[in-house]
Amino acid sequence: MMPPHSGGKHLWVRSNFAAVRTAGFRDRHSLFTEVGAPDFPFDYPETAAGEVDAATSAKASEEHYNRRPPANRVNFEVLGIPCPHTPKWELLSCHAVSALRPRVVRPALVGPKAELADGCLIAVTLRCPGRGVPKSMCHLFLFQDKDYPSFPSVGASANRKRSISSREVHSNVSDPPEWPGVSWDKMRLDEPLHKRHKRQRVRRREQYEAEREQKKEQAEIQPEQKDFKDGPIRTLVGFVSSGSYSHRNGRGVGVGTVAAQPFAKALRTQCAIKNIPARQLVAGDVNLDTKELPKHWVLLWGRNRTSLRYFPVWAQMLRCDTGLG
Repeated sequence: MMPPHSGGKHLWVRSNFAAVRTAGFRDRHSLFTEVGAPDFPFDYPETAAGEVDAATSAKASEEHYNRRPPANRVNFEVLGIPCPHTPKWELLSCHAVSALRPRVVRPALVGPKAELADGCLIAVTLRCPGRGVPKSMCHLFLFQDKDYPSFPSVGASANRKRSISSREVHSNVSDPPEWPGVSWDKMRLDEPLHKRHKRQRVRRREQYEAEREQKKEQAEIQPEQKDFKDGPIRTLVGFVSSGSYSHRNGRGVGVGTVAAQPFAKALRTQCAIKNIPARQLVAGDVNLDTKELPKHWVLLWGRNRTSLRYFPVWAQMLRCDTGLG
């Protein structure tokens, strides 16, 4: 609403007496993040506006990072964070994707079924069962088989199995499922320090390599064997675009984007551990059922970019009619 210059003052006075409250687009973004809903353009990286917003945020983050002295900067390589400032979508898929504008599929509630080919990404909403709080640029990782907590299926009655199965698949999908006997506050994982990326060691290694180059001219030197493993200890599958602590839900919430194929694979593994039939999740080797995926919650690891600690987070696929924009 753009009132004329002559009537703007009277409009604001009457609005003030009517207890009208104003909110900017950043306040609107905070309200959407509070309930775990996507907001345009922050949570739509596949659009032109989302691409511009991501580039602007990355530039501001890099400028803030470079203003610090080198000794006081966070060494993201030591923490094992591959994307500290902006998402690198090519790391989520072996197929070629755009560096700034990925292909994100958001299925509709009605109409033809959307196809998820290899290399596609999907939008997800996040809920933290424990004390973890995802922030912007939080990294999402896959669970390994040994990371899943034990599920009390052995010795349970058939009726309990049937009730758990029906509740997991056909109940209200707005809340994550229950996992009996799990203390989410104690469930965590720590990333070891990648000490070879410390600045002093990097300088020594560069000096050592320079000396080797000088000695190469005088004698033949065997190539150095590298037996280290670089990168995080878990497989990267996505990034969080918006996240905070929700006072409405009493836990951390967020919105992000993950790779579709690893997401469906994690869901099948989770259903196998909980003895729930995963019907119609994968049709062939490429296509995924977008009608069935939004009915399930998938357990992932989340880790903020300045932390070494992983925390569990539930992820659910978002449809195109979720949120505004």
